[in-house]
Amino acid sequence: MKLENLRTLVKEELSRKLNEEYQDKYKMVGMIITNIKKRPQKEIFSDIRSLPGITVASAKEPMEYSEQDTTKFQSIMTIKNYYLA
Repeated sequence: MKLENLRTLVKEELSRKLNEEYQDKYKMVGMIITNIKKRPQKEIFSDIRSLPGITVASAKEPMEYSEQDTTKFQSIMTIKNYYLA
């Protein structure tokens, strides 16, 4: 194997390994409870995504929409950012 090919292979492997190791370093998960009659969660998530450093903001509902109280609507929110300020 040529030295340049070996360097490229090692560099790619290191890069892949570092990405796997640190991809969730700045990941936060928590419960968000909102009154969706006053303001939809979609708008709140849009505001959160607009914050500097936020790369991903997503939510999963822990129960079916029809089973939830719209004044105390629950979602499990995941936020990823590239730095913590």
